Amino acid sequence: MDYVIEKYGSNQVAQIITYGTMAAKSSIRDTARVLDLPLFDADRIAKLIPTMSKLGKIFGLSEKELASKFRAEDLEKVNELLNISEGDDLQAETVNLAVNPGRIG
Repeated sequence: MDYVIEKYGSNQVAQIITYGTMAAKSSIRDTARVLDLPLFDADRIAKLIPTMSKLGKIFGLSEKELASKFRAEDLEKVNELLNISEGDDLQAETVNLAVNPGRIG
């Protein structure tokens, strides 16, 4: 950055930063990898997430809101994902940490 400012002048240089969120399926797979959940289970859970959905949106909605937001086949998968999250096994821990990474610790 300093080189570019020195070469072109500070009035000709801008610094741009972007913020993003981790994709839902990637966050499940990455959390599963850290928790040593088998790859087969991680992929099965990740495939339950509808395309272009965010985990926070799925877990933050009532049953009625879920029903209005998702098609029937996606709603079945979402309900299975919600059921997994209510368990007390490694799969549930993976889903819950992917949804709320601030819980680590």
